[in-house]
Amino acid sequence: MKNLSLFALILVIFLACTGQAYAGQYGPYEGKKPALGISIDKKVGLPHTATKGGQVEYTYVDNLTSGDRRFAPQEYVFFEIKVKNTSKVQLNNVVIRDYAPHYVELFENPGSFEGKDIVLNVGTLQPGEEKVYVFKARIMPQNQLPADKGVVCTYNKVRASNDRVADEDTAQFCIEKSVTSVNPPTDIPKTGPEHGVLIMISAAGSALAGLKLRRMR
Repeated sequence: MKNLSLFALILVIFLACTGQAYAGQYGPYEGKKPALGISIDKKVGLPHTATKGGQVEYTYVDNLTSGDRRFAPQEYVFFEIKVKNTSKVQLNNVVIRDYAPHYVELFENPGSFEGKDIVLNVGTLQPGEEKVYVFKARIMPQNQLPADKGVVCTYNKVRASNDRVADEDTAQFCIEKSVTSVNPPTDIPKTGPEHGVLIMISAAGSALAGLKLRRMR
């Protein structure tokens, strides 16, 4: 009888421990939740002129430093944004927020403005789905750029998120102010032969005046 009671007690303890381990791993009523993941990639357009027709095309790169191609005041800048669902489950209510960089104005873009930023409702992303957007911007006029710098670098930040997952990325680019040209003098001194004759006459007059002074002494 004692052996039976001891066996029953051991069985109860075993079941209790097993139940706690199961609940700790999967929760009391559901299995393990799948991992969520989202990625966003921001690139800046490097402009170059195509060989046919002179049409400007863009190669999108992660960053442009001060040693790379620089943008001029009031020049257009394009950014490419790629947002992707990297998980195996559907993501709902995904939103992109693009933060306006310094010295640049965002305009003519998908989404709506919140202050100077742009908010774009992506909606639903299926597992592995990727969506691509192009945002347009313009460099501020020269009088709105820093007065003490000829070249200034800034970056554009973007964020993709819903209520459960988020990711951010940036793209750097640089701005070079226009150089104001100095106008040449309007009256350029003449060096024709007539001016050479005047110089010779003046020199001869000075020499004669020197001889007279010597004789008077």
